[in-house]
Amino acid sequence: MGLAVASIKFLLLIALTQASRGPNKLQRDLPDSFKIFQAFENPIGMIDTNNDSVLECLSARRAEIDPETQTATYVWSLAGDDGKGRKYIPFYHSPGRTPDETRFSIGSKNRPRAIGHFLYTDYMNCAILEIPYHGDQCTLWVSSAVRDSIPDVCMEQYAIVCGSGVPIYD
Repeated sequence: MGLAVASIKFLLLIALTQASRGPNKLQRDLPDSFKIFQAFENPIGMIDTNNDSVLECLSARRAEIDPETQTATYVWSLAGDDGKGRKYIPFYHSPGRTPDETRFSIGSKNRPRAIGHFLYTDYMNCAILEIPYHGDQCTLWVSSAVRDSIPDVCMEQYAIVCGSGVPIYD
C-alpha cells in the first residue's frame, strides 16, 4: 500500500508540474557522493525515468567502502532476465572531479569507467542518481526505512530534477 500512495503522490506531482524532464536549473548545494555512500548501506531503487524494465526490482548492497580512498562497491540486485530469480552486478565507485560526481565501472574494477552524478540527497532518506546504464537513468534511491512511505521532499526533488518517472520496485 505504501508504494501505491507514493505512486499516486508522484503522479500528482507530475501532473501539477507537467514535467517531461526536470530543468535541473535550481541553485543547490552539490551532493557529496562519498557521504552518500557512507549514509546508504542498502538502498532501494524506487523510481526511474524510463519504462524499459532494465532496473525492475532494483536494490543494492554496499559490499565495501574505503574512507581513505573514498571508494565504494555496491552489488546491484535486479530481476532476472527471465523474470525469475535475481541477477547481481557489482558497481565499483571512485571519486569524480566534483563532489557530486562518481566514476564507476560495472562488473570489474579494470573495466572503463563511466561518470554519474548525484543530483539530490538528504543523506538520510533518499538520493537521486543519474548514470549512463542501458541508456540515461535518473533513479530515486531510498533507505529501506522509508521505502513504504517516501518523504514528500524526495518525491518533489525527483520531479524537479528528473521529471516524470515510473515505479521500479514492488
